[in-house]
Amino acid sequence: MLQPRLRKAEELLRFNPNHYPAGSQRGGQFAPSEQSAGTINVADSSADDITRRKFGSDKDAARSALKHFYETSRRAGAEYGGVIYRGKDGTYGITAPTTEKDGNDLYNSRIRWSDVPAGAQPVASYHTHLRTDDPNADERFSGADGYIARHHGVKSYIATPSGRLKVYDGKTRSEAGLGPL
Repeated sequence: MLQPRLRKAEELLRFNPNHYPAGSQRGGQFAPSEQSAGTINVADSSADDITRRKFGSDKDAARSALKHFYETSRRAGAEYGGVIYRGKDGTYGITAPTTEKDGNDLYNSRIRWSDVPAGAQPVASYHTHLRTDDPNADERFSGADGYIARHHGVKSYIATPSGRLKVYDGKTRSEAGLGPL
C-alpha cells in the first residue's frame, strides 16, 4: 500500500479529460465548464500534460498554467513559478513550475530559465501570489517581480489570491489587469 503522500502525488498526476487537445481549434484551452471555475483542480491533470501543450499567445499560456497550478500552490503554501517561451514554430509553451521542493515559499518562487527548450525564446515568467498577512501586496507585483522582468526583458504574469491574472511588461515597465483566471 502506498504511503498517503505518494497516493496523493499519484492523484495529482492524473490526466484531465476536460482539456481540449493542443491541435484542436481551441488548442490547449480548458472546456467552458472548467473556464468559469476560476481555478482548476490540478489533481485532475499532470504537469507533463500542460507542459506539452502549444498555445497561440504568451497570455493564453500564462492563463492556462496559472489556472492549472494555482490551487496546488495554495494548498502547499508556496508560490509556484515557471517560464513561458516561444518555440521555433511560433507557438508558446510553458516549463513545469518550481515548487516548495525547489525552495519556494509563501513569498518567493524561483524561476528556472534553463528549463526552456533549446532553440526556444523565453518571453515571460509566470507565478502564483498567495494570501499573506499583507492583502495589498498579495494583489500586486513585488519589486523583485518587476526587477526580474526588466532584467530579462520579458513579461511577468501573476495569479492573485482574488483569482485575477495580471501582467507586468519588463520592456515597457507597464502593468495591466487581464481579468479573471
